[in-house]
Amino acid sequence: MNRGSLKDRRSRFTKKEIKSSYIRLMDVYPKEKINVTLLCKEADINRGTFYLHYETIDDVWKDIENDLIQDSKKIFDETMLDPKTVDATKFVEHLRETEVWSKIFYGPYVSMHLHEEVLNNAVKMLADTIPEGRFSEEEKRVYLHFVIGGCMAVERDRFENPWKDFDKTNDFYNELTFLVSEKYAGSAKNKKGEKK
Repeated sequence: MNRGSLKDRRSRFTKKEIKSSYIRLMDVYPKEKINVTLLCKEADINRGTFYLHYETIDDVWKDIENDLIQDSKKIFDETMLDPKTVDATKFVEHLRETEVWSKIFYGPYVSMHLHEEVLNNAVKMLADTIPEGRFSEEEKRVYLHFVIGGCMAVERDRFENPWKDFDKTNDFYNELTFLVSEKYAGSAKNKKGEKK
């Protein structure tokens, strides 16, 4: 067995356990109270092992955010049902239902960097779903930021204020997103009103 690959696997495993421990600690402590001592105890490692992988506690948080940014691309690919349809609700609902996402993306500690990266990645991935000629490039960017950013805001609100009449409110939410997508992202029409 290659000693380098074994060392790499051990390093990846240790870093994964450190990040998982950090996320578990968020159930008990506010983010600003999580320190290297608590993290080492939770991960069952010594301080030397921690500093072998990270320089500071903030580096762990940055690593978790980078993992989520990469994961957002994968989640988006898995939840996009039809390449011709903008379905931001499926994407953000999936994020909301995943424990790490709900704690970090919808929790009180979301950073603007993480929010903007996820939003920008989703916009890039959805840009090709808009029919050619429907919008100018600038309009397309505004539309996609409006739809995806709006869905993220609704999901954040739902996380903080669970819907009392879930079925009715969810139907309204889905109808609203469908109407906006159908009206603005539907097939482009020529001047006579015929679909291209």
